[in-house]
Amino acid sequence: MKGKKGGALAKKITDMTYFLAVKACDYIIRPFLCYGFTPLIFGYGLYHNNEFTTNPFKLIPKILIG
Repeated sequence: MKGKKGGALAKKITDMTYFLAVKACDYIIRPFLCYGFTPLIFGYGLYHNNEFTTNPFKLIPKILIG
């Protein structure tokens, strides 16, 4: 029975890390990729929107706060 408890604990830890990784991707990585790099891809970021292209790290608190 000890083997089952250890396996259940490992499964819970694995599930929790997967859940946290998905949440981090949804709230931090995906918006940063969309709003930080798409103006550079389309080529108008440097001219029309200096806020995103000069320092993209200023954008992260705005996304997290809403």
